[in-house]
Amino acid sequence: SGHPSPQWVIQSWQENPRREALDALAPGTLVVLDLFSDGSKKWGGSYAQSGGSKHEFVYCMLHNFGGRTGLHGRLQRTIADFYAAKEQHPLTMLGVGATMEGIETNPVLYEALYELPWRTAELSAADWIAGYAKVRYGKQSDAAAQAWGLLLRSVYDCKTAQQGASESALCARPSLPVRSVSTWSTADIYWDVNDVHNAAALLLGESSRLSGANYEYDVVDVVRQVLSDYGHGLLTRITAAHKAGEAALRDTLAGRFLDIILQQDRLMNTMPDFMVGRWIKDARALGSTGEEKDLYEKNARLLITTWGGESQANAGGLHDYSNRQWGGLLKDFYYPRWTLFFERLKEGKETPSPKEFFDMEYAWATTPTTTSPYPHTAQGNPIAVAKEIFERYCKMIAS
Repeated sequence: SGHPSPQWVIQSWQENPRREALDALAPGTLVVLDLFSDGSKKWGGSYAQSGGSKHEFVYCMLHNFGGRTGLHGRLQRTIADFYAAKEQHPLTMLGVGATMEGIETNPVLYEALYELPWRTAELSAADWIAGYAKVRYGKQSDAAAQAWGLLLRSVYDCKTAQQGASESALCARPSLPVRSVSTWSTADIYWDVNDVHNAAALLLGESSRLSGANYEYDVVDVVRQVLSDYGHGLLTRITAAHKAGEAALRDTLAGRFLDIILQQDRLMNTMPDFMVGRWIKDARALGSTGEEKDLYEKNARLLITTWGGESQANAGGLHDYSNRQWGGLLKDFYYPRWTLFFERLKEGKETPSPKEFFDMEYAWATTPTTTSPYPHTAQGNPIAVAKEIFERYCKMIAS
């Protein structure tokens, strides 16, 4: 027999919840998770029944899809719409929720989201971000506050309902051009890349005053975004040169693009948060036997690469759904794909087919690292490496 007083929770996504479901359940027995309030809200009608009674709902931020890497968010919109929902539906909006598919990216968004229900008065994202740097780094820094202001008006001001961060061309199955890395996302850049470049310069300039894990994480992540943006620009130029028949220019720029992948790999390997070695180590630690450890490592590798066998990766369009700009993965997975692609272009040969790419990808994903594991501890000083790489490319990026 069923529970005498059941409580239901349902996700609001695409056509759900349907009218029949809303009408069938009495108000007070259903909570709707408005899954993508920050990007494509559906709480406007507050999930009303045909008779007008309304169900309760949770204002949710679905910021991340697939655990993909990239600075991205809708901070001002998330804050403003929270207060709008609270004002319009004071009796049925229960609070906030985080419905991300992957964690450990863009911590600034979650700091803001979880703070909202505790505030009695509305504030703007600009007011909130002004104090964020001091709280995050433990001391006042005008330069750091300015850096976060630049990030707020650029990467954290997405105006569309795109699903997750704009993807890095470095991680794409090679093509000219690259419009997305995963099937349902985009590689479009909606921000002024100079804002991110200048934010990185401001944060790096504070290395004598600021320190600690939060500062190191942010410096590495912002410089990573600078390199990714530069790679996007390079690929646009490579595509144009190829179409114009300028093979020498194409090949020169391709060499620079490949170097960006290797330098980003080096940068990401300075922090365990951005290392595939930690991902694999954690997966293997769940196994009790050697066989189990190898299986869990295989699953962990498949998740961030092909998402399964060829039918899932190619026919299902799931390859690179969970792409990550991680140390180890950049050098051993993404770099070989692009190297092969550019070699074929240079030789005037047909570029690799989806099947050929899949065979490369699956070979990496199904090879356990029992005898030669990836490192899972920091390989170098994050600030020193970030500064070296940033200065190396500063003039190129600015131009």
